[in-house]
Amino acid sequence: MLDHYGSYPGPSKESGCDEIFTTMITRHNSAIRHERQMRYHINKIIDTEIVKYGGLGSYTGWNVTTRFQIMKQMKPKISLIERSASLWKKLRIFTRVIGKFIVAKNIRFMYRPGGDYMLQIEEKYRDTFNS
Repeated sequence: MLDHYGSYPGPSKESGCDEIFTTMITRHNSAIRHERQMRYHINKIIDTEIVKYGGLGSYTGWNVTTRFQIMKQMKPKISLIERSASLWKKLRIFTRVIGKFIVAKNIRFMYRPGGDYMLQIEEKYRDTFNS
C-alpha cells in the first residue's frame, strides 16, 4: 500500500463491532433501543467478512471499504429490527386488550347474582343469604 496506515492491521472483531454500532446509532437514533439485536447482526456480518477474507483487512482497507460494506448490509437489518419491535408492541397491546375483555366477561358472568360462583357458595353461606 502507498499510505502509512496500510501496514497497520484493522480493528479486532469487538472494536469493529463497537465502531460500526456507534456509527449506526448516530445515523439511526431509534436503533439504540435494540442494541442486542444490532450487535448480533453486526457480529454475524463481521464473521462472514472474516471467513471470506481472513480478517478485517488493514486499517486503510477497514476505513475505506470493509466498514462501509458492513454498514450497507446492516441497513435492511435495521428496518427489520424496527419493524419486528413495532409488531411485538402491537401484539402485546392486542393481548392486553383481549385479556381484559375475557377476564371482564368471566367476572361478569361468574360473580353476578345467580352466577356460577354464587350458586356454589349458596349452601355454605345459606344463613347469610337468608337474612
